Amino acid sequence: MDINININFNNNLKKIKFNLILIGILALAAILRFYNLDFQGPWLDEITTLQLSDPTIPLSKTNELIATRDAFSEVYYYPLRFLSSIFGHSIYTLRFFSAFFGVLSVYLIYLFVNELINKKTAYMAALLMAVNFFHICYSQEARSYSLLLFFTLLASYRLIKFLKNQNITNAIILGVAIGLIPSAHPLGILNIFTIAVFMLIYFFTDTNDKKDKIQLLKLYLISGVSSLFVIYPALTIILRVSKIDSFWIADPTFETIKQTFFEILGKDAFLFYLYLLSVLAFFALFFINKTAKNDFKNRNIFLFFAIWLVVNIGFIIAKSYLQVSIIQSRYFIGSLPIFIIALAYVFNSIKNKNIANSLVVLVTLFSLYNLVVTKKYYSTITKSEWNKVTEEIIKNNADKNKILGTFGYTLNGLYIGTNSADLGWEITFEDYITKLKANAIKKESFWYMDGNFKPYNLKQDDIDFLNQFYVVDHEIEKYDCWAKHYRLKSETNGVEEIRNKIYLNDFDVDNFDPLGNLYIFENKTIKSKEVTLEKGDYELILEANSLPEPPIDNVNAHIVVKQNNIVISELFLSEKKDLAKKVIKFNNKEKKSVFSITFDNDLAKNNKDRNVVIYNITFKKL
Repeated sequence: MDINININFNNNLKKIKFNLILIGILALAAILRFYNLDFQGPWLDEITTLQLSDPTIPLSKTNELIATRDAFSEVYYYPLRFLSSIFGHSIYTLRFFSAFFGVLSVYLIYLFVNELINKKTAYMAALLMAVNFFHICYSQEARSYSLLLFFTLLASYRLIKFLKNQNITNAIILGVAIGLIPSAHPLGILNIFTIAVFMLIYFFTDTNDKKDKIQLLKLYLISGVSSLFVIYPALTIILRVSKIDSFWIADPTFETIKQTFFEILGKDAFLFYLYLLSVLAFFALFFINKTAKNDFKNRNIFLFFAIWLVVNIGFIIAKSYLQVSIIQSRYFIGSLPIFIIALAYVFNSIKNKNIANSLVVLVTLFSLYNLVVTKKYYSTITKSEWNKVTEEIIKNNADKNKILGTFGYTLNGLYIGTNSADLGWEITFEDYITKLKANAIKKESFWYMDGNFKPYNLKQDDIDFLNQFYVVDHEIEKYDCWAKHYRLKSETNGVEEIRNKIYLNDFDVDNFDPLGNLYIFENKTIKSKEVTLEKGDYELILEANSLPEPPIDNVNAHIVVKQNNIVISELFLSEKKDLAKKVIKFNNKEKKSVFSITFDNDLAKNNKDRNVVIYNITFKKL
């Protein structure tokens, strides 16, 4: 009895130990994917994700945008829309979704390899995936590539489960998993083809028994029908993408292909060659080992990976040379497990397990060092800071001037909750100037924003035209993007500008909404910068409201307006927008003035907080 107890106890300890290994790997994967999740600004494609997942947009409009604007289906965008409605629509929320499935992918590669090969190789594969630079990057991106890899691994895992236990339940689960792959990205169809080809070969090689083949065929049909039901929502997008015969990506070369896989395999020469050699060694081991070639299980392992390699990588490269280039590292993410598993398999094939384990640890540590120290992934800005550019524009756009740019749709993604379509135009700088020259559009002050990959490089006559009518009074320069504000000279009066307006960003506060409206949240005095006015009588036109509606205790926000510390008006603001306009008359005796607005009756009651919102401040000389 004692012996049995000890044996069971030791076995249980062994299981706990192995579980702790897996938990440790997943914890490491989670840390690397969730840390500094919103450090980088959203790049252009992520801004598209922001647009299409916005819960404030009507669902019908969202569906229209999904069908025409992007290559991802509702399976990706609906969960994001739901999460945004609960946790807030932000780049952090959207990237959290990717990071979550990134961690799950690490778990899935463990399940898949454990089912396909053995547990030891599975641990190694999971660890190598956890520290993979490329996978971490796309687990921290608000795009569906992390989800694509997850669905690919899920379908591959369920394929092995089905082949080991061939029943209707496993056939349906496999079909659903397969059908989900292209929902994440149209190129997921390659992974479906990989599985389909393998299943076809398996059908003809598994058994010669007619009865077994008929049964397997029935299960294949059940699985196929299940796939069709799930894949149906993505069919429109798949068909649309398949018709694309021109793309922005340059024609492929050996160097661009090499650089692509250099990025996939860790952006390091050592890791690049290590993973490439591991794939060669993986297949070499099969051909060297005569027992493996004759063993049905091993033969299928190598066959599956050979199909996976040829279909996923071969097709993209062939299409890029023969039709339209699609050589981008992210489009190869479905093939990443090939390299990860190949290296894990080679390491586990080393007879001396101490050496094998040491090599895995060394590669892991090197990958982490490369990620954190060499590449400084968590501390180096690598994505265009469109968010910071637009934030500054918002802050300095009290006049609500038009905002132009080659990538006008960035505005819709970053002006969350606003009618940004009225602010932003998608037009090249050259085309806009041409329209101005032809008097096709009204000459008015405007902003222009663009990326540094499209440098400010106007023709001299365009520059001369702008210099004739405009002055640049505000410039913004951020990582890989910029903006300039072109103010009409007619709005200025020579060098010494006589201003008929206080811009809201002239005040010493920083509480702006996406439309550039200024908020005062508590009892506070805000002061403007020094402004220049001619001597004489003026009307100060203040457009502001008290918040919330209805007022708290039937009392609205009370403000005091001063000029050079002298009170020129005291008033209660209305909570109604049609009564926001207030006119204050005053005499300006001095050329230089400082205006202040004091909000002095802040009150919080019944979860309501009395605030002030200021839309506009204008002077009118009498």
